[in-house]
Amino acid sequence: MKLSALEIAFFRHEIARHPVSLLAACARGELRFRPVAQRTIGDRDLMILEAVGTDFDRLRIFLDTESHLIRVVEAWETTRDGAVVHLRDAWSDYRNSATVRAPFRRITELDDGRNRIEAVYSSWQPKLLPK
Repeated sequence: MKLSALEIAFFRHEIARHPVSLLAACARGELRFRPVAQRTIGDRDLMILEAVGTDFDRLRIFLDTESHLIRVVEAWETTRDGAVVHLRDAWSDYRNSATVRAPFRRITELDDGRNRIEAVYSSWQPKLLPK
């Protein structure tokens, strides 16, 4: 199956929003964050950090101040036709997987001004590269 360049770009942006990808990019020095706010949402205290200099128009993470886990990733993008799209990924059910603590549940909301889509994923299986 062949993917178009647009489909490949979509999947790359989706992968770039994954908490493990964001932390890896930060560790490699490819991504920096600045603090925006601190909020209490439900029973969690969250620090909101905004990425500086990314491919997204705006990228924010909501970091749990107690567990230090990324709970929400928000991204705003302008599409080729000029529409602004807001993506919100809520991450939960963190488990140890292949020596990495990763979220096993994601709820994604896409709001482009006309539609809102919610997708729920219940598992995540990393593929490790051979040594």
